[in-house]
Amino acid sequence: MISIFGLFLIVTSLHYVSPARLTRVLSDAMSSLEKVYADLVCTQLMGLLTADDVARLRMLQLKVGALRTETLIHSLSWRTTICAFLKGRSYTLYHCINEVKKMETRIKVCPSFSTLC
Repeated sequence: MISIFGLFLIVTSLHYVSPARLTRVLSDAMSSLEKVYADLVCTQLMGLLTADDVARLRMLQLKVGALRTETLIHSLSWRTTICAFLKGRSYTLYHCINEVKKMETRIKVCPSFSTLC
């Protein structure tokens, strides 16, 4: 009974940190960020963002696109998926998810206080 529970924990943990799942989380986070940005543009508050914020958003879009493509290529076989996992792909994806969420928070909280943020 304990070994079945242990196996369940291992499989669940591996799924949680798998690059394929993290890529979906990253895509969802990026979509949310782009929606917040589009809402700013629609409400004509775009001028409250700094040029650095816009440049950072574009850089994140390129980075997310590259990570998604690389992860998709690595997920074509189990061998490349395991190699990517062992080389730290999950950490790279977690780091990028964190960057995207920070940027979303910055855009949500700081458009009217962009000089303070």
